[in-house]
Amino acid sequence: MAAPGGEQVTQAGERRLARVESVRALAALGVLVGHLWVTAHPPNLPGPIYGNVWRKLVFGGTMGVWVFFPLTGYLLFWPFVRRHFAGGGRIDLRTYARNRALRILPLYWFAVALLLLIDVPHPTWTLWWRHLLVMQGFWRDSLGAVDGPLWSVAVELQFYALLPLLAWGLLRASGRSRARAAALLGIIAVISGLLRQLTALSVADSATTIVRFQLHTTLCFFAGGMALALLRSAWEERPPRLASGALGHPALWLAASVPFWVAAAERFDLELLCVPAGFLTVGAVVLPLRPWRGLAVLDTRALALAGVVSYSLYVWHWPLALHFDGGRGLMPGGFKAVLAVFVPLCLAVAAASYLLVERPALRLRRRWAPSSPARQ
Repeated sequence: MAAPGGEQVTQAGERRLARVESVRALAALGVLVGHLWVTAHPPNLPGPIYGNVWRKLVFGGTMGVWVFFPLTGYLLFWPFVRRHFAGGGRIDLRTYARNRALRILPLYWFAVALLLLIDVPHPTWTLWWRHLLVMQGFWRDSLGAVDGPLWSVAVELQFYALLPLLAWGLLRASGRSRARAAALLGIIAVISGLLRQLTALSVADSATTIVRFQLHTTLCFFAGGMALALLRSAWEERPPRLASGALGHPALWLAASVPFWVAAAERFDLELLCVPAGFLTVGAVVLPLRPWRGLAVLDTRALALAGVVSYSLYVWHWPLALHFDGGRGLMPGGFKAVLAVFVPLCLAVAAASYLLVERPALRLRRRWAPSSPARQ
């Protein structure tokens, strides 16, 4: 088995693995399609949205967010695992914090300020400070008041802040044992999943709605990616015998994820099945598995470039859809007509947003932290 590799794309001067960026692109496009499916149909007619398994699968594209979280967990935890178990380089927490802030906050603040000024009638000071401090998820009246999908950005920032402490605790408690670290991580994931199931998925009280959008009930999704970092470290050091067979084939990992995605799309209260689904999906791409031609599509430059601008795509797609009434005026031509108009529009806006807002901030990251790795 070989370490993850393949084609690369450039993001503001930093080289990125095309396959990882393509996974981001597919996740963001899935969220876009799912949200368009909802906004393109009248909200008082749930049948056209959820009526059969195929419609549920289209709406299930919104589960792309459960791919973002394990991918983040893997990518950010990997340097800590490499440092602890493989003698990797020292991790400068100031550089880590600066890089994370420059990656997320400039576009987030720009989008929030712009939408509050032009899209929210009579925005209150409360809305301003809650959103600028990335705290809107703690109040129901502000959670979706500006840009609903931004709840996950707030959760990601909370994970960024927690990760160094979490990694220190896990790796210190585990000693030199990856198995012990994985077991501790599993306990954390189970606790998080139980909290989500008991307080956010099985209670039909609106008072619990905001619980779904907090770190303690979503940490289980990040934990799947963190487990992949431990697994990659172990497999690179000593590949298991089973990995030379079917277990080491990416197609098996992807195929195994499908029943979990389908079941989670079919029943909302089975959403936690997205934890193993995300683990298997991301694992097929980032683990040192056997080469497979089927993954070549993820090396496609156009798809990888869509991944480069996927953060902007995620931020802007919802307000764009709402501005055009979800594309309902196009529905006589079918949902394909909605997609034909909105997907290119959202990609164009995302590209402009990346060039004007994201890229300048990311270049500052390279200027202020020249020692940060040029390859991820």
